Amino acid sequence: MLHEQRAAHGRVTTPAPGEPGGPAAARRGYRRSGTRATRSAFATTAAGKPHTPHPSERSATFLPVTSTTLSLVVDRQTGSGQYVAFAASNAWQDSYDFLPALVFLTTSEGRARRFLRDLGAVIEHHKRRYLTVGLPAAAGPVVFAPGRMLNEACLTHLDGESAVSLIDILNEARAPFDDECRVAEKRRRKRERRRTQLREDPLVVRRLLRRNRSGVPTYLGRLDTVGRAAAQIAIASRDDDLLVEERAMFEVIGRELEGVLVEPGHRKAPAPSDAAVRAVAELVERYRSDQRRHIDELAARYGEGPALRQARATLDDGRLLDAPAIEPLSGRARSDCEALIEQEQRRAAYEWWREHAAAQRVRQTGVLKQLAHSREEFYTAIDTEHLRTCSRCDELIYPTLDTTGAGEPTSAPCPYCDTSRPNVGEPDPFGSRDYLPDEEDYL
Repeated sequence: MLHEQRAAHGRVTTPAPGEPGGPAAARRGYRRSGTRATRSAFATTAAGKPHTPHPSERSATFLPVTSTTLSLVVDRQTGSGQYVAFAASNAWQDSYDFLPALVFLTTSEGRARRFLRDLGAVIEHHKRRYLTVGLPAAAGPVVFAPGRMLNEACLTHLDGESAVSLIDILNEARAPFDDECRVAEKRRRKRERRRTQLREDPLVVRRLLRRNRSGVPTYLGRLDTVGRAAAQIAIASRDDDLLVEERAMFEVIGRELEGVLVEPGHRKAPAPSDAAVRAVAELVERYRSDQRRHIDELAARYGEGPALRQARATLDDGRLLDAPAIEPLSGRARSDCEALIEQEQRRAAYEWWREHAAAQRVRQTGVLKQLAHSREEFYTAIDTEHLRTCSRCDELIYPTLDTTGAGEPTSAPCPYCDTSRPNVGEPDPFGSRDYLPDEEDYL
């Protein structure tokens, strides 16, 4: 049984009366002078081993005592080793918030310094074994008047130079714990501040969804394909003027993923709720309507080329255009408009050449058969020989001819998909103009 007695900033543990090392034995170690409070506050231990205090204790110190008639149980080296091993093993963490200080009370300054020297040697030995020991310790010749430690710097610090009081050594022992508490409090306030931002600002939700790579992909992966695409478009957007549907979706997702976004990597993402699924479905309809309107505007401005036809087919199929497909759509529509001019020139030249090539094949059938055959009968065979379909845009690729129109046609790349042409896939520099660009726009 242990008696717990408060001493200034904490508690000191002492054996119960009648136990080995209790007050009866300790009474031989210091004289009975002094107040009752002083004697109870600094009771002594003859056992020389650390006592385990009650878990509710906030501060503690070990007080081994020696005098001319009572020395440390075995010797200074063994006693020092016990305390250092206790500190190095981290066994104290099961009972204490921080490592208790070690205070050695003796009858002379020489004994105190020898104890500190031996303690320092043991600590250095542990350091050579790659074990860090941060044991706060002090010693002093105050065994007969321990009350002096409260008001006087009558103890010598472990460094062998600094004079400290009991309060100083207790504060040193408690300092790491206080630092950890301050750091924990700072983190807690940061988490609370982020929680408040998540609840009040959907833009903060979007920014954290964009950065988080631990739980967000799992959460979005449980949505259907179209809903996931809509959520990814909203997250990737850089526009701070949110749509009503975007704001509603971020508010719902922010509430459901609050723990994941505030403490990334420490929480498991839940499954999307019915409210989240409804919010995402409303956003899908809004995006589909806006994308269809955007395609109609580009078609009215540039004509409907392959890029716009493919985009419209995607929407008709019930899907959405993702961000990588939306951003270059204006540039691709403008590029298709320019490619259409080249396409028409190739088509006109090819049809002129095909007519003459078919006429030549009619003549090659002979004089009698020329009346039974027409040029159109050979068009299909000629087209099969010289026309190709682009594997990317499904447009016909017309061959090129020399300026005279003589000779066989030459294969050429698709004018819509030829990446060597300028402006293919670039953003539209003309913004929302409602007219086609002319030559002056490119000067």
